Amino acid sequence: MGGVKYLVIVDACSKWVEAIKMKSTTASQVIYKLRDLFSRYGIPKQIVSDNGPPFSSEELMHFCKFNGIEHLFSAAYHPASNGAAENAVKLCKKVIKKAILQKVEPETALNRFLLMYRNTIHNTTGDSPAQLFLGRSIRTRLDCLRPDREKHVSTAQRKQELAARGTQRYFEVGDRVWYRQFGTKTKWGEGIILEKLGSTDYNIQTKDKSIKHRHIDQLKRHDIDTQTNGNTERKDSWLCPELLSLPIPGESEGSEGSRVPLAGRAASPAEWGSARERRLPVRYGLDEYVTIWNQT
Repeated sequence: MGGVKYLVIVDACSKWVEAIKMKSTTASQVIYKLRDLFSRYGIPKQIVSDNGPPFSSEELMHFCKFNGIEHLFSAAYHPASNGAAENAVKLCKKVIKKAILQKVEPETALNRFLLMYRNTIHNTTGDSPAQLFLGRSIRTRLDCLRPDREKHVSTAQRKQELAARGTQRYFEVGDRVWYRQFGTKTKWGEGIILEKLGSTDYNIQTKDKSIKHRHIDQLKRHDIDTQTNGNTERKDSWLCPELLSLPIPGESEGSEGSRVPLAGRAASPAEWGSARERRLPVRYGLDEYVTIWNQT
């Protein structure tokens, strides 16, 4: 097309298409391009071609025999004998013709077409050539619209760390930690991270140079007090510091020594109660009838 020749190759099983630009169509050039393909994808068992001069040459026959390839020829003047290759040639010709009319580089247009073709489901196989040939779909610009899987996983892991309320969910080699002990009176022993075994398991070197395998749930940072499980606050720490030193109502403030902290003594009901006279409320004017009834 346009004075340029292409070598079109189709994989019969996956329908994967290769269109290779050729400087010449000699047997040596065809072998050179085939050797390049075989270095990437492996040597095929069988090749089907037409009866053109490069394919019927003795040089190509020797190349196929040397690599253990069975070389078959389609019937002369009967393109349907190799229909898959002929259909691929027609598609490539259409792309190149359209590129020339639109004044686009033919090779660029052909590469763009092959990228989309290889990633599109084929009617015969029910799957894309890339999925069958490579075992995966190849990435295209449409994949930019999908969320990044690695970024999504990283965000989810970050949310999980925040949901743990500040609990350290990872350790580095050389960190000093408390590790959970079993079968001993002391629940926690001191050690050093010796090796990371995946994302949640670690090998710990103890003080006696032995190695312990522990899960991250069985480890704590060395700066946490294991006797109080990390809780070193006072029980009355929820009170404001100002309230702890306030004087008790009803007492004189003649000396500072008479001030007793609120947390140091218990207040009696008389100190906090009211001394006013209390009377029951009158409801619906029935109290006087109740009094008369009690007197009779």
